[in-house]
Amino acid sequence: MSTQLATIEGRYEGSHNGGLTVNYAPKELSITKFAGGRDNGAMIQLTLENEYIQLTKAQVMHLISILDIAYKDDINDTLPPQGTTDPFDGRD
Repeated sequence: MSTQLATIEGRYEGSHNGGLTVNYAPKELSITKFAGGRDNGAMIQLTLENEYIQLTKAQVMHLISILDIAYKDDINDTLPPQGTTDPFDGRD
């Protein structure tokens, strides 16, 4: 049994003319939770059209930590929310 968790719209980058021209097209990434069997437990599947990758909980946690580190120093994280001057206003 599987459960559709979310769909995230992103963009696909394609090129032609030997890589001289880059085109972007909207694409949806589907996130599904499913039973991966006794050895894997609950797993997450990330699907982009007809291709997918399946991750165990440990792999998902590793991915989360990588993404967290990648955006930790993002300038948007240091700016105050719109309409405020306190950079910590409205944050947990």
